Amino acid sequence: MNHQHPIFVAKTPVSAAFSLIETVLALGIMGLAVTALLGLLPHGIQMSKKAADAGAQTRIIDFVSARLANMSYDEVLAQDNQRVFFDDQGVQLLEQDMQSTIYVARVRVFSGTNGVTLPGGLTAEPMLARVIVQVTNVPNVNFNFDTALPGTFQSVPLLFGPTVP
Repeated sequence: MNHQHPIFVAKTPVSAAFSLIETVLALGIMGLAVTALLGLLPHGIQMSKKAADAGAQTRIIDFVSARLANMSYDEVLAQDNQRVFFDDQGVQLLEQDMQSTIYVARVRVFSGTNGVTLPGGLTAEPMLARVIVQVTNVPNVNFNFDTALPGTFQSVPLLFGPTVP
């Protein structure tokens, strides 16, 4: 008699979990992805700092040029070697906030024989001043622009002349 008892019936195995090989492969792929993302992190931080620095320096140049544009020609000429101090956002600091200085701007004014010679002209224009605004992100109120390396500050040339009322 070929009678099978229900206890001896062979069952097929049901796979309800991941195998060891699948788990190791998934962890390897995840580790590779995390390593690649962490490798990009320093580059992203550096690019973010450069963008913030460029934005602050642009605000500083705009501030200084607007301030000079609102002065008379004689007042502009008197601004040679003036320094202006700014915080990390490019906002001008007051005297009592000098310890928060992040950016230093220096205004250089050249006029008369040191001024601007226009194309086709033989001599410098006596009523045109060349203004150079120098900005550094070295947080030192005594930063020496004259002896500093060229890459440590940015120079922006501007031209100013007298206005007729």
